[in-house]
Amino acid sequence: MRSSAVRASAIRRWRSASAERGARSIGVDLSPQMIAAARQRRPEGDLRVADASQLPFADGELSGYRAEKLFHALDEPTAALAEAYRVLTPGGRIVLIGQDWDTLVIDSDDPQLTRTIVHARADTFPSPRAARQSAVSCSTPDSRTSLSRRGPAS
Repeated sequence: MRSSAVRASAIRRWRSASAERGARSIGVDLSPQMIAAARQRRPEGDLRVADASQLPFADGELSGYRAEKLFHALDEPTAALAEAYRVLTPGGRIVLIGQDWDTLVIDSDDPQLTRTIVHARADTFPSPRAARQSAVSCSTPDSRTSLSRRGPAS
């Protein structure tokens, strides 16, 4: 059976989607409180406390890696991306889901105020442009890894 790592906060959606494809999910989160909350919902789940840049897996152990709404909250998202590559088996897939907080579009009657609010919100994150920057980093993965990247719904 294949294994994939995912943050505990997204474990419910990922678990059912991966089970349909014959894969086993492993939830990973830095917060022991988030892992405890996930364990209350899914006591049978494989849930682990770990840092995204130091995953508790051997080189090439996982067939997939999925991070949702994570990279913008990291001080060093490129370290987490490098770690994702490390744990992937040859031909493994990485799925990154997140927003680029500096390109958030909101229509309002006061565009100047809206821009101020959007940029102020973006400035609250360590890496508000991680989605864009990770996509650039993913454009030159090592030859053993292929990527699955889905843009916004049209």
